[in-house]
Amino acid sequence: MKTPRLIKTLASIGLLLSTLYADEITPSPSWTKNMYMGVNYQTGSINLMTNINGTKKLTNMGSNGIGLIIGYNHFFNADRILGLRYFAFLDWEGYGMKYPKGYYGGNNMITYGVGLDAVWNFFQGSFYQDDISVEIGAFGGIAIAGNSWYIGNKGQELLGITNQGVSDTSFQFLFNFGVKALFVDEHEFEIGFKFPTINNKYYISDEIKVQMRRVFAFYVGYNYHF
Repeated sequence: MKTPRLIKTLASIGLLLSTLYADEITPSPSWTKNMYMGVNYQTGSINLMTNINGTKKLTNMGSNGIGLIIGYNHFFNADRILGLRYFAFLDWEGYGMKYPKGYYGGNNMITYGVGLDAVWNFFQGSFYQDDISVEIGAFGGIAIAGNSWYIGNKGQELLGITNQGVSDTSFQFLFNFGVKALFVDEHEFEIGFKFPTINNKYYISDEIKVQMRRVFAFYVGYNYHF
């Protein structure tokens, strides 16, 4: 009889269609998995160290700016308690300098590099009838970066230096730590500190030496997790 053969054919077609449909609705791996992007506000302190004809002076100034970050999270287990995060970042801070010879306006500092943080999530739970998940943790790590400083012509004139001998970019090594809270697996808020460790030798001659360093930066940020 042809009926059993027809039933087998229809069953085979149904099985094939169900397989194709299952493959269609199964999400493919995405390169954005565990990725995050964010922005933060920064405030901190900058030191200007000068040695002009043997006279040393340290000037400390406040600074304010913003930072951008993009990175990936990696956890060692499915419980998401211990892990690492890898990131690239860009910081800008503006600062105003005042020297005995006079005020020479706003200046700019840019730091750009990559870093690695260890992450420890010490609390995981939910609230509002379990509709909103929350994950609270701490992080700490290091970063390597380039550090560029820009002082205007007026500032260079008052310091007694010229563009010819300026070294406005140098290597920087930073420590970074803070605390964070992630809500509904997407919205993360964090506060932290950055501590650069290397002075930038902005200008060096026989009579004049000028060095600068961002002493610390306190930041408050928001990250979106994909």
